[in-house]
Amino acid sequence: MDFSRFIAAHGEWKARLREAIDSGHSTWTVESVRSDNSCDFGKAFYALPQEQQNCERGRRVRERHAAFHVEAARVLELALSGRRDEANRAIASGSVFTSLSSELTRTLMEWQRREQG
Repeated sequence: MDFSRFIAAHGEWKARLREAIDSGHSTWTVESVRSDNSCDFGKAFYALPQEQQNCERGRRVRERHAAFHVEAARVLELALSGRRDEANRAIASGSVFTSLSSELTRTLMEWQRREQG
C-alpha cells in the first residue's frame, strides 16, 4: 500500500472542504463523501485480505477512516446548506474533524512503520 499517498490524500480533505465552504458548491455529494470505500484508500483497504482488514490494526484503521468520512460529510452538508460559520468551526483547530484527521494520519503512519519493518 502506498501509505504516503493515502496520508497526503486525506490531508487534502480540509482544503476541499474549505473550497466548498467558501463557494457553497462541491463536485461531491454528501453521500459519496460519507462512504469510506469510495476514496483511493478505502478501495485499497477493502481489497486487502479479510485477515488484514479484521486484525486489530485493520479494525482501528477502518473505524477511524469511517469516522473521518462521516465527519467530512457532516462538514460538507453544512457548507452546501449555506451554514458557513458552522462549517468553518467544524474544520477549525480542535474540532472533531481535525481530531479524527490527526488520529487517522497517526494510525496510517503507524501501519506504514510496521509494514516497513
